[in-house]
Amino acid sequence: TAPVSTPQWFIQMNSREAVSDSSAWLLERSYAPIIVDVDGKQQVLIGPYESQAKAEEERVTLQAKVTKSHRFAEPSVVQHTR
Repeated sequence: TAPVSTPQWFIQMNSREAVSDSSAWLLERSYAPIIVDVDGKQQVLIGPYESQAKAEEERVTLQAKVTKSHRFAEPSVVQHTR
C-alpha cells in the first residue's frame, strides 16, 4: 500500500511577483522554495516545518526580510499535503 500523506506546515509566500523571481530571492537567502499548484495557481512554499509554531516563528523572520527588501509578498503559514 502507498504511504498515507499527512498535511505538513509550510510558509506560503503569497507573492505578487513571478514564481521565478520569488524563488531566486529565497534561494539567495538560503531558503529552499518548493513550487506547488494551489487551486490552479503556482505558489511558492518553504518548509515543511515540524509544527505550526515553528512555521510561524520562521514566518516572522521571513516577513522582516521581505519588508526590508521591499518585496511584494505576504508570507502566511499553511497546511499542505504533498
